[in-house]
Amino acid sequence: MNPRAEHFGAEEVDLRRVVFTPELLACVPAELVRRHRVLPVAASGRHLRIAIADPSDLDAIDTVQTAVQRELELVVAEESQMEEFITRLYPEAANER
Repeated sequence: MNPRAEHFGAEEVDLRRVVFTPELLACVPAELVRRHRVLPVAASGRHLRIAIADPSDLDAIDTVQTAVQRELELVVAEESQMEEFITRLYPEAANER
């Protein structure tokens, strides 16, 4: 298990198992995905599940929650997977780092 997930009592997610639809990706503005290194992984009504590599990044969590106006549920993903998927799903992110 991911040590950060275990430390924070959060569920770990394997991003390779997530179906990233355009509707799901639209739940969080691309600029916030790139800046705060988060990815939406599931949405249902007022709830949004987001993957983050560092669940202690309260600034990122607060900023995303304020922007999306939904209840967030955090899951933890490996940092290398986060980078890979953000770069693949938001190709312009590679040019901004």
